[in-house]
Formats: sequence, C-alpha cells, structure tokens
Amino acid sequence: MMKASIHSSLVPDSIEKLQADIERLQASQKMMRDANAALRKGDDESLRAMGFSEEHIADLKERKLAGRAGFPDYSLRNNNSNIRWLKELKRRMEELRGESIGKIVRIERVERAGCGAALYR
Repeated sequence: MMKASIHSSLVPDSIEKLQADIERLQASQKMMRDANAALRKGDDESLRAMGFSEEHIADLKERKLAGRAGFPDYSLRNNNSNIRWLKELKRRMEELRGESIGKIVRIERVERAGCGAALYR
C-alpha cells in the first residue's frame, strides 16, 4: 500500500512534496515494469544493475516459476492509480493556491486508499 506524506498547509512546499511523492511513485512504477521485463527475459544481470539483492532476485524468480509475475499486476495498477490521484490533488492544490491568496481558508481532510493530505478550501 502506498504511503503518502501528510501535507499540512497549502504553500509551495506542500506542492513540492506532492511532486516528490509523484516522482518517487513513478520511479517505483518504472522499476517494477523493468524488473518484470528482465524476469521474462531471464536477465539476472539487469536485476542486479537495478539494485536487487541476490535474495530478492531469487524471490522474484520463485514467484515467476509459480506462474505469478515478479511484481503482480495489481501492484502496478494500484501504484498507477495513486500516481493519478496525487497528480489530481496537486492540480487542485495549485488552483486553490491561486484562489485563496489573501483569504482565510479552512482545512479539509482528503483521503484515498491510505493516502492523506490536507487541502485548503
């Protein structure tokens, strides 16, 4: 399950934190896709180059031999869904930042699949 940072205020720093979360998840998505491709090819050297330990490579290969993907489809789908959600949250925060300059605003709690962020309205 994805764990997002909690952003407590609507300031550029919060939007930057969201962007950092998005970039981290995108890197994770690429790593999982690349690892699955390397497993299909039987390319252990690529897995090592990605930073996987011998133990982790053996675990991924064991999953493959059992008929499962090294990184299951649902992990890729859930991660991609969280990326899309965080991008939308970032877009909304950027819009609200422009609307709320000089106004008193309240915090609304927004949560999705274990992700949390404070959003001003």
